[in-house]
Amino acid sequence: MVVEPRNTFSAPSDNRNMDTRERELVLAVLVVTAGCSSTPLHDRAIELNASAVELIHEGELDRARDALDVALEYNPRFSEAQANMGLIALRTGRLDEGEERLRRAVTLNPDFAEAWTNLASISLHRGDLDQAESRARRAVLVDPDFPEARTVLIRVLVAREDFEEARDQARRLLVVRPDEAASHALIALVDLAAGDSRQAGQAVERALERDEGCPLAREVRGRLALGRGDARAAVPDLRAALESRPGDPDLRYFLALALLRSDEVDRAATELDRVLESHSGHARALSARALIEAIRGHRERALELIDRACGSSNPAPPEVQAIRRVLEEAGAVSGEP
Repeated sequence: MVVEPRNTFSAPSDNRNMDTRERELVLAVLVVTAGCSSTPLHDRAIELNASAVELIHEGELDRARDALDVALEYNPRFSEAQANMGLIALRTGRLDEGEERLRRAVTLNPDFAEAWTNLASISLHRGDLDQAESRARRAVLVDPDFPEARTVLIRVLVAREDFEEARDQARRLLVVRPDEAASHALIALVDLAAGDSRQAGQAVERALERDEGCPLAREVRGRLALGRGDARAAVPDLRAALESRPGDPDLRYFLALALLRSDEVDRAATELDRVLESHSGHARALSARALIEAIRGHRERALELIDRACGSSNPAPPEVQAIRRVLEEAGAVSGEP
C-alpha cells in the first residue's frame, strides 16, 4: 500500500484524505515532514527534509536522498528524515534497508504512527502476518484517527480470514472518515473476501458515489465483475486500480486473469510474467501461466509451472487445484501428484 506524503509539520489534517492517499501496494509508504520528532530540530534540517518530500513526489529520488543525508548530518536522530530515507529505499527495491530505516525511526520516536504503519505493510508484504498485525495494532494505538494504519490492519485481518474483526475495524474507520470513498471501499473489500458479493456490491457503489476514481473501489468492482463472468468489464477497473498499486502481485494477477478470460492471452502472459519476476512462488500466477503454456501447446513448460504452483503452497489454493484438473483432463500434465 503506497500512501503519498502527509505534511505533519504545517498541516496535519490536509493530507489525510484516503481517497487521494489510498495507494495499497502491500507496502504502505508515507512521506513525512517534521512534526512528531522527539528531538529538537535544526531549522535547516526541517527545510531539507521538506525539500526531500517534494523531490520524492517528483520522482527525483537521488536528489531527495542527498537532501536527507544533509538533514541527518544536522540531526542524526531526526526520525522523519530516517523514515523518508526508508521510503526511498523501498521505492528502489531495497526492502531490507527500508525496514532498517523505519525501525530506526520508531526507535527514535516510538509514537511514530506512519513508520509503524509502513513496517506493518512490509511485514504483510513478506507474509509475516503475526508481525504485521502487531505493528499495525501499534500504529492504530498511537493514532486511532490515522486511516492508513487501520487500513493495513484490515488487510492483515482479511489475510487471516478474520472477517468479523476486519468488518469491525472497517466500521470504526467509517466512523473516523464517513464521507471518504475508501472507507466504504474497505467494507466492500472485506465483504468480497468473505464471499458476500451482494453486500460488497452495495458498499462499492456507495464508495463510487463519493469518488468514481477511488482505486480500491475500482478494484473491488473489477473483481466482482470477474467473479460473475464479465471479464471484459473487469479489465478497465482492474487496470485503473493497478495504476495506483503497481507492485501489488495479487491485483496484477486478477488483471491477468481478466485478460486471459477475455481471450487476450499474450497480454495476460505479460502481466503474469511481471508478477513472477518479483514473486516467483505466487501459486495462482504460476498456475495461470501453466494454463497459457498448455494453450500454446508447450506441454513440458505447463507441467513445470503447475508443479511449481502446487509445491509453493500447502495445500494449493482452490484455483490452482482447479487449473491442474483442467490440464489433467486435457492431457497436458500427468495426474500423478
